[in-house]
Amino acid sequence: MNLKFSYILIALLLAFDNVFIRFRLGGIISIDRVLEFLFFFVLFKPYLAELRGNRFFRGWNKFLVSFIVLQFIVDLRFLVLNEIEIRDMIIDLFKGVSFIVFSSLFFLTARKNIKYVNIILIGHFTICLFSLLQHPLSPIAGQMLEIKRTLLSTPVEGRISQGLENESMYISGGHADRFRMAGPFVSTISFTYFAITSFCMAFFMYIKTKKRFYIIVLGAVFICSALSQTRSLLLGELVIVGGYFFLVPHRKRPLYQTAIVVVGIVLSLSVVIGQEYFLPKNSRLTKLSSQGHSDSRPLLWLTGITAAVTYPFGVSKKDYKTVKQAMYYKYGEGAILHLPSHNGIINIGIYYSLLGYFLLFLFIKFLLGHNKNSNSIMRVFFILCLLGYAVHISFHNNIVLSADYPFLMILILLGLESEKLIPLPRKKTENFD
Repeated sequence: MNLKFSYILIALLLAFDNVFIRFRLGGIISIDRVLEFLFFFVLFKPYLAELRGNRFFRGWNKFLVSFIVLQFIVDLRFLVLNEIEIRDMIIDLFKGVSFIVFSSLFFLTARKNIKYVNIILIGHFTICLFSLLQHPLSPIAGQMLEIKRTLLSTPVEGRISQGLENESMYISGGHADRFRMAGPFVSTISFTYFAITSFCMAFFMYIKTKKRFYIIVLGAVFICSALSQTRSLLLGELVIVGGYFFLVPHRKRPLYQTAIVVVGIVLSLSVVIGQEYFLPKNSRLTKLSSQGHSDSRPLLWLTGITAAVTYPFGVSKKDYKTVKQAMYYKYGEGAILHLPSHNGIINIGIYYSLLGYFLLFLFIKFLLGHNKNSNSIMRVFFILCLLGYAVHISFHNNIVLSADYPFLMILILLGLESEKLIPLPRKKTENFD
């Protein structure tokens, strides 16, 4: 197989991760995961070479294997207690290995030529265009929704079908102020995890090259983020942008700092005052309270922490239900009974046991240790990416190493940059390697 063509296909696979989920092998494994494993075996020799020769990549794989082993031990205990089935163990094992495959493919692709990252970002830009055209304000929103049905809808997955019907209702009724953009993904939350990754990746490439294309991608992602009406996502992106201009050395930094403070104050006052006078009444973005289950998040967080501490060797569904019932009787909030913690960091202790928090701490320490090897601008940038990501996942359930694949690419970029393996792109006259 032509390796250049392989790298292009890999970049496209990574770009459209979690989009083509309707097409599954045996009705279980999505076709994109199958192809990722196939390309991993094609590139297994380069993978082994990097494993032997690259300090970051070797450490990265050790941590991912450690999480797999810890998950296996937790699952083995649940299996003995008849809390789960062997099928559940196999799924968790496959998921853990797929994290290694996904991140390794990106490492090898970006390591080969950073220009392949452009293909990923072109794919991301395409997703943003698709999403914008599917918004109720678009004249072809209905047609775009039918394309999405083709990508996602299956007779057996009621949750997906219900989500599509909800979108159809908003589009046909023209309810743009309440429509939460999800693009080609199953849900708005899936879209937001894609968006925070795409935002960081485009920002990284802009810092490296100063090319306008990446500004266009950043703008498209930010607009889509606003239309998703996900406040944690927007706040995470603003932390990255605001922190960059506030902290990174630049001759105009005092001007940027003043502008950021002024804009922040104006936006804050606009949201607080505008709720009553001039902002849309139904939009989630313009309300301090969402008037829904998300207002119960502090209690959901407390319930998750209580479960992780009460059951330090891992929390089964039965264990979680017991804790939820106790917390419901104590606080009387119905959302506790049927919603998870809505905090990716807390969920680490639920999935991996309390040892998961310790392993996560070591993993972050490993990343920050390598980040010190980058130049001052990139050091600040990657710390801001981690902070922005932490803001976002503090209000939602996914996190890398539990369900979020895309952000693994940003962590790999951190490692590649720390090892000085991402040189500035060569002249335009040169082709991909």
